[in-house]
Amino acid sequence: MLTEAKKYKVCILGETYSLVSDESEDLVNKSVNFINELVSEIKEKSSGVADNKIVAFALIKTALRMSTINTELEAYKYKTKELEDMLNQSDLLD
Repeated sequence: MLTEAKKYKVCILGETYSLVSDESEDLVNKSVNFINELVSEIKEKSSGVADNKIVAFALIKTALRMSTINTELEAYKYKTKELEDMLNQSDLLD
């Protein structure tokens, strides 16, 4: 069942944005909080850097994290498949 898209107002770096998403309000809020925490962390370490560059750094850092998580997920899927195959072979031998 698809959920209907909702319009949200979110605030990042003091700027308010309109966002349309079919994700839950809880997930949208968690995502915005994650971004705000990351942006704040980068801003603390990068005094004098323009906000647009800070947001770009946050995007890059988020993309790298997602890429790492996706790579780990694929490795787990592969290992799970290997284990399932081993179990299936074991069942055939019994």
